[in-house]
Amino acid sequence: MSESNPGAWAVDLHPTNQWDFNFEKAIQDGWTDFFIKTSEGPYRDGSVLPLPGLPQFVKRAEAAGGRVGLYPYLVESFDKALANSGKANAEHYLRRVEQCGGIDRRLVMPDFEDCHRDTTSRTSTSLLQTATSRRSWSTCRIG
Repeated sequence: MSESNPGAWAVDLHPTNQWDFNFEKAIQDGWTDFFIKTSEGPYRDGSVLPLPGLPQFVKRAEAAGGRVGLYPYLVESFDKALANSGKANAEHYLRRVEQCGGIDRRLVMPDFEDCHRDTTSRTSTSLLQTATSRRSWSTCRIG
């Protein structure tokens, strides 16, 4: 794998903020993968980020011929029970993934850029444990 021969060229997309993204043009320009924000939350007040049109956005990406990744944006849902935050995030993420046709053949990566390192580690570990205990995730090697 090198810059001249990459395993993948990916675009990070938000289905609401970038609704008009031209997937076909991106494929023509050499992009191979689309990582789509699939969930955020629940927040401490129990709300989640609404992403209307998410399943249609994912279908458009797939129809263009790119590989699709669905990612959760991890947040702290609970003050003290951080393991519960991961579980809550995972459950919400998996519900959204099911709305988009399931996890099979999908690339998966969590996004936790605003979290503290210690919190992130416990939340993302809990998310992975919860998700893998409930689903058989397909693995996909890039490159």
